Amino acid sequence: ESLTKIEIFHSPDGETKVPMMRRTGDFSYLEGEGFQAVMLPYVAKRLAMFIFLPAESSSLDEFYRNTTAERLYGWIRSMGMRKGEVIIPKFKFEYGASLKNTLSTMGMGIAFDRARADFRKMVDMRGVNAFIGDVVHKAFIDVNERGTEAAASTAVRVGLTAVRVQPEPFTFKADRPFFFVIRDNRSGLILFAGSLFDPSRP
Repeated sequence: ESLTKIEIFHSPDGETKVPMMRRTGDFSYLEGEGFQAVMLPYVAKRLAMFIFLPAESSSLDEFYRNTTAERLYGWIRSMGMRKGEVIIPKFKFEYGASLKNTLSTMGMGIAFDRARADFRKMVDMRGVNAFIGDVVHKAFIDVNERGTEAAASTAVRVGLTAVRVQPEPFTFKADRPFFFVIRDNRSGLILFAGSLFDPSRP
């Protein structure tokens, strides 16, 4: 936590002071056209967060316009180990959404219908008319010093065997809006995607 300092974050609504975490080491990194990307592995190594930071001369809107799922996966595959300094804000991200419409379009509409839902093979239905009222998906992300420390130490161990010739160290300072994804490293699937516009607002 001694490497966390209050610094300026440039949000769309103006400048705000937030705790910024700083870590130096070997990271999986990419410099793309108009953006930088860095990977921060979780402690268990099964999941990793990838942060995509538009250049100061660009914007998050421009990054979105140039991003497709195919390009996103391609950028992740193109990342290589490199020494550098990563500076990111502490932030919490909470997301909740109803999956009722999504599941209905996938053929599960009857389960939400009070008159037609049939769960007799699953539960004792005597005198009860059971149906699903809603399915709510919630995700909660908390990026703090402990998570960053664990990510950096994991990356260092990988980097010692992966890097032969070290290019110039990079600086990745996420002091403006960025896009991030959380990926399952085993399956390669992206489990969550979001954007951070103001870390002072949960």
